[in-house]
Amino acid sequence: MNSKMKITGAAPVIAGTTFIYFIITVIISSMVKPSFIITEKHYDVLIILGIILIIPGTLMVIRCGRKLLKSFKKGLLMTDGLYKIFRNPMYAAYMLFIIPGICLLFNSWLVLTTILANYILFSIFIKSEHQYLQEKFGSEYEDYAEEVIAQTRTDLPSAINVDMLSISRGYYDFCYAILLETDYSGSLFSGPPANVPTNLSNGALGYWECSAVTSYEFVLQP
Repeated sequence: MNSKMKITGAAPVIAGTTFIYFIITVIISSMVKPSFIITEKHYDVLIILGIILIIPGTLMVIRCGRKLLKSFKKGLLMTDGLYKIFRNPMYAAYMLFIIPGICLLFNSWLVLTTILANYILFSIFIKSEHQYLQEKFGSEYEDYAEEVIAQTRTDLPSAINVDMLSISRGYYDFCYAILLETDYSGSLFSGPPANVPTNLSNGALGYWECSAVTSYEFVLQP
């Protein structure tokens, strides 16, 4: 471990890799529209939600950044303000507010996965920061970390479970046909209304689908 760590810590690696992933998802989403689109008619709602999330997140980063800069210059461990709740409040601001807010502006489910990618990167690279602080401040940092964990343990879940369901090409066509008859209809070039494809018999409409499930579990570390 280096005897000296910059004030930015692991942020450049986490932010840089997250940004690359974000750009890739934006490009893919633009190439395969409307496969990942969230909404066609209510994009203005996403813009409002995105701005509502970005503003408090930005204020959190500015406030925490000022406090962190002062303590870093003095060589002190920052335990005041939002640091009483989170060991890493600036990262929390990005994960909970800023990144989700920016992703909503692009109206894509795929772009929203940037939040998950950022959390995975954070979980991997933040360990170097924690190790550095433990070596530098010793028992002071250990006591602080235990206090934060004890304070948030009853408020936060111990883990997040993410289930990803696959769909067949037939079910995708069924869902897309529904969108063509609802959200994507009403333009000058829309075709006449028609029944959506179905794999049910006796005149019933709908689609019977069984999906494979891939599950992931992410353990939270306040």
